[in-house]
Amino acid sequence: MNDLLIVGRSGGGRRSVVSLLAHMFRLQVFSPAPSRKYGDKEWKRDLKQVMQMTGVEKQHTVFFLEDHHMLSSSFLESINSLLSTGDVPGIWTNEELEPLLAPLKEEWAASQGRGGTARTPFEYFVQQVRERLKIVLSMDAKHPHFLPYCAANPALFSCTTMLWLDEWSQQSKTVICQQMLGDIVADKKANIGLLLMRIHESQHPMGACPRHFITLLETCKQMYQAKIETSSGQSTHLQKGLQKLLEVSQTVEQLKADAEEKQKVLSEKQKLAEEALTRITDAMQRSAERRQEVEQLEQTTKTEQEKNTAEKASIEAELADIQPILDSAKKAVGSIKPDHLNEIRALKMPPEPIHDVLNGVLRLMGNYDNSWASMKKFLQGGGGIQRIMQFDPRQITAEIRQDLEKLLKEKANSFDHATIYRVSVAAAPLAKWVVASVKYSSVLVKVAPMEQKLEAATRTLEKAQQKLENYKAELVEIDQQVVRLKEEFEGRTREAEVLRVDLDRATTTLSKADSLMSKMSGERDRWQQQTREIQRDAELLSTYTTLAAAYCTYLGQFSEDYRAQANQSWIASVGLESYDILRQMSSESELLTWKAQGLSADRLSQENAVMIKYGGMAPFIVDPNSQAVEWLKQHEPNAETVLQQDPKLGSQLELSVRFGKTLIIQEVDGIENFLFPLLRRDLVRQGPRQVVQIGEKSCDYNEGFRLYLCTRNSNAIDQLPPNAACLVTRISFSVTRAGLEGQLLGATLQHEKPELEHRKSELLQKEEQLKVELADLEKQLLTALADASGNILENEPLIRSLEGAKAAASTISTSLAESSRLQVDLDNEREVYRPLATLGSQIFILVRELPHIDHMYRFSLDAFMVLFNKVLNLNLGTDSTEDKLRQLGNQLKIMVLFYLSRSLFKADRLTFGMHMVRGIMPEKFNENEWELFQGTYIPPNQASSGPPAWCPPDRAPALQLLRAAFPRVDDQWALGKDSIWQP
Repeated sequence: MNDLLIVGRSGGGRRSVVSLLAHMFRLQVFSPAPSRKYGDKEWKRDLKQVMQMTGVEKQHTVFFLEDHHMLSSSFLESINSLLSTGDVPGIWTNEELEPLLAPLKEEWAASQGRGGTARTPFEYFVQQVRERLKIVLSMDAKHPHFLPYCAANPALFSCTTMLWLDEWSQQSKTVICQQMLGDIVADKKANIGLLLMRIHESQHPMGACPRHFITLLETCKQMYQAKIETSSGQSTHLQKGLQKLLEVSQTVEQLKADAEEKQKVLSEKQKLAEEALTRITDAMQRSAERRQEVEQLEQTTKTEQEKNTAEKASIEAELADIQPILDSAKKAVGSIKPDHLNEIRALKMPPEPIHDVLNGVLRLMGNYDNSWASMKKFLQGGGGIQRIMQFDPRQITAEIRQDLEKLLKEKANSFDHATIYRVSVAAAPLAKWVVASVKYSSVLVKVAPMEQKLEAATRTLEKAQQKLENYKAELVEIDQQVVRLKEEFEGRTREAEVLRVDLDRATTTLSKADSLMSKMSGERDRWQQQTREIQRDAELLSTYTTLAAAYCTYLGQFSEDYRAQANQSWIASVGLESYDILRQMSSESELLTWKAQGLSADRLSQENAVMIKYGGMAPFIVDPNSQAVEWLKQHEPNAETVLQQDPKLGSQLELSVRFGKTLIIQEVDGIENFLFPLLRRDLVRQGPRQVVQIGEKSCDYNEGFRLYLCTRNSNAIDQLPPNAACLVTRISFSVTRAGLEGQLLGATLQHEKPELEHRKSELLQKEEQLKVELADLEKQLLTALADASGNILENEPLIRSLEGAKAAASTISTSLAESSRLQVDLDNEREVYRPLATLGSQIFILVRELPHIDHMYRFSLDAFMVLFNKVLNLNLGTDSTEDKLRQLGNQLKIMVLFYLSRSLFKADRLTFGMHMVRGIMPEKFNENEWELFQGTYIPPNQASSGPPAWCPPDRAPALQLLRAAFPRVDDQWALGKDSIWQP
């Protein structure tokens, strides 16, 4: 890699190419970091550092220098010497050389043995510097210092390889557009890439460079994204609002149909409820009757049950005496031991008592076989005892009982307990049982009628109880039916009530819907129109944002006329009829807010405000009257201000960059070199941080940082070198004819009709306030509708809010209409004084052109305003407004002419007088007259006669030239009458 001189425009990629090459060849890149106090001392320090890096530390290094690094011609002289000899004479002192060369002495001595050509260690050091140091100069051919620097430093050509980087090719621009804009240039129908390149090429005569093209693309992208978000959100809100209104409109029709249907259903439900009520009444009546029957039956059953209970008690009383005896006998029988039975069975013939007892037992059992064998069989195995235990006395028939009673009577001794017990222990219990059973049977015979009666009564009672249970079950069923009918009735009634409530709600909602639709009809039509406009604008959004970006990038420093001309040529190239950057990039409320903050109402100032807001670079604002600065302070209330001449500028700038503040630098004479890295956004990423070089310090960069450069010097933009001009958005608030005319009209009215100006100010202020309020209310209406969920007709707070907002909006609209009408009347009164303001603005524009004659002829607007106010204060002694304005105009011409003539050289006074006359009354000049005075017209013929006698000889040639060009002046001016012209 050789030493290079790269010549090209800013933004062409020179620095990027060098950085890429250095990375490829593994070279260090070193560039000075100029601060506010950077001078020869700091320059030599940097030179020593880079020479030490290459000559002693053996680092291969690229010393990269740009135009803003070359603060003095002596800097380039040092580079010239470094290129040609590898050294800068006088840069090292003897005290510095000794420690510098000490590490190289051994290497130098070793090189002598290898045939080295360096005779001294210093020469060896210079060889190492030339071998490892690569100098790259990046210069702009448009810079005013380029040619003088090149002419004074021949080594820039003789010792470097020169690369001339011209404007990018069409292919390169196309690729860059595709990479930076992506989808924006993908629309082949709009052909945005071609439009961007065409706009950039149209500004080449005005100094446009590749950096402007990059800025154009970045600004276009930012504007497009912002517009997409805004228009998308606004379109979404409009569509949602319109959708809600459409839903309300559809709801009105639906509600009418629903109300009729609900009325029919309500009638049916009410009829069903009445039927259910009738059935409930019938069921409850049956329930009452059945309940009465149940109560009577319960009373009868209760009486019968009491009688049965008494009968049962009587029977139980009769049986109460014998039952224990029978039970005792059974128990005694059960206690007979088998041995005792075996003893009886072992008898060949039993004694008579035993025989009688066993005969009684068998007879009770219904067995009349009274043989001993039969008796023994009965006693065998204990089965007889078991039968006795299980025997029911109710089985004893009357015949058996009578037979046994006879037996007991005849054989009473055998059944005597003492007798039978002596005979047989086992037979005694049997005898006792026989006696008890017979007695029990006799009692049963006695109570049998009573039991039959009780059984009959019991059956009757059971039937009554069954009937009672049936009646109770039927009553329960009736009660359940009543409950079901009541539930059905309640359900029918509830449904009917719900339908009635729904019908009332539907009626109320229908009324609200009709009211809402009538009140919102105007908004709906306006929002539909806005939606159509947004959709139409969306199709041309990329074209609109391209034009806006071009406007902000290229036209900020130009006058209104040039802006209109450039804008017209651009829109003609894309086939548009018109394009208004204010309509595209600002809203009416925003313009009104800016005006309230102090921004002038003229179009140039409003366009400049848009450029300040959307420009892709830091604004460089030319503001001769400090009006823009005052607006900027109101627009950025938290901004800090500092003068460029302030010694604390560096520290304040560093704090603003670090903490994301807004900084306004005033009285800027030019762009200082230490600002270049910041304006170019030469950001270096260190982990999550981004840092930028500000002088000798690396400072954290905050994305919230904003910088405004302001100056009152009208020529400041023209004085910016091209490498600095392309880093800022140049914006001029210089006086224009339209702006000055409005200012002079205000001054005239303030003097002549102060009440008009006061009323105008009040009306404008009120109108601005009303428009802002109206815009806010419409936005509130739209947001409320768009964000509403569900049925908005049921949203009472929303309805009240919409009605309140609409009422306020209607009131404001009425007030605006009245204000507009009053303003038209005031404007008509104000227009009476406009001719004087127009004349004053014409004269000042003519006065401002005096520096073309001599650069010392400079007159400020403040001085002109003093003259204008003096003219207004003249007492002309007339009451007629028209006559007074005519006289004021004449006095203004005379006063300006006399005032300025005293400041001009004598030779320039007539020139200024002619210039002033032609500027004010161009219609007074015929064809070729002005060209004759300028010396650009030569008459084809000579004068018809010699010069008049009164004409001085030294002026005769000029008069003859005038007469030859315009023969009519002889008669019009009466040149032949000596009495008129004789001095």
